[in-house]
Amino acid sequence: EETEYGYPITCGDSRAVLLFKKFVCPGINVRCVKFNDQLISPKQFVHLAGKATLKDWKRAIRLGGVMLR
Repeated sequence: EETEYGYPITCGDSRAVLLFKKFVCPGINVRCVKFNDQLISPKQFVHLAGKATLKDWKRAIRLGGVMLR
């Protein structure tokens, strides 16, 4: 079985894991974020974190404190 590589990400105070193998560009609606044992899209993660007013999900989600964009 293949190892699923994940990267810890944050959005506001929410924490999740970005599953690299599931991510496909542009990725906004791809279920590649593991949050509370559920697979959701980056768009859903930003919404659940209360940051939906930020128009660009790549600016809302951070990896190691750095914006994805």
